[in-house]
Amino acid sequence: MTPHWLLALPNEAYAWVGLMAVVGLCVGSFVTVVSTRLPKRLLAQASGQAPATQPLRSHCPHCQQQLRWTDLVPVVSWLMLRARCRHCEHPIAARYPATELLTATWFAWCALVYVSPSVYGGASAMLDAQASALLWALWGAMLLCCLIIDQHYFLLPDVITYPLLAIGVLASALGLTAVDLNASLLGAVSAWLGLWLVALGYRLAAHQDGMGQGDMKLFAAIGAWLGLAALPWVLLGASLSATLVALLLRWRQTRHNSAASGGVDTHTRELLAIDERAIAFGPYLVVSAVGYQVWLMSAAL
Repeated sequence: MTPHWLLALPNEAYAWVGLMAVVGLCVGSFVTVVSTRLPKRLLAQASGQAPATQPLRSHCPHCQQQLRWTDLVPVVSWLMLRARCRHCEHPIAARYPATELLTATWFAWCALVYVSPSVYGGASAMLDAQASALLWALWGAMLLCCLIIDQHYFLLPDVITYPLLAIGVLASALGLTAVDLNASLLGAVSAWLGLWLVALGYRLAAHQDGMGQGDMKLFAAIGAWLGLAALPWVLLGASLSATLVALLLRWRQTRHNSAASGGVDTHTRELLAIDERAIAFGPYLVVSAVGYQVWLMSAAL
């Protein structure tokens, strides 16, 4: 059943939600570009090769033909082209429109939570709410980038995690999140130190690395945004979900007598010396952190 307050909102609130959804579609399209191009460049550098020159304009990764602007309209172009490249007819993965729709949904949700209730509070309250909504929308988009890249390439780029950490601390300092500056800094330091100790313990016990530096930086960034109190819940949710997926992958590996890749291709595993049984932990940190924040937002509504 639709809440009564949602039906009673003025048209201005609905307009903001719609506008944020459109912005989210565009940002989601940018997320797909970053999550496709950035890891390939980083992997080329890791292999000692010069990164392949990428055209500035969007192009088909299969035939390298430059795309028209009409081919780049989020979701709509994918539907109009029937999920195939205009030039070579190569299939376009469904994850592209899915990423755009997911980002649009998150942006609209942030507007609904922060902007809609503030329409009754005057211009000042609206401005603060818009800033908070945009910040949390950006947070979700950057985390989605981390999720996609880590899931497919076992990488958590510093160019995303460090700005995510810095923006979280700055937003707390400006009072744009529910976490004050001290809690933000404490959350970031505690998150990094906690995972570092876990990684150290695993290395001493198993004589091999079990967690990358990227996971620690990502968790530190999450701590900067959500504060110290959220860390146990985020880590618990990530650990339980990662364990469940690992067990399912191991069961599938045993049943079908094949390696459980966990979504990472063989070439990337060999290049980064990743064990075939390993799974990326970053996506589970992202899902758990977003779930925790959605729970807080729902409580605020």
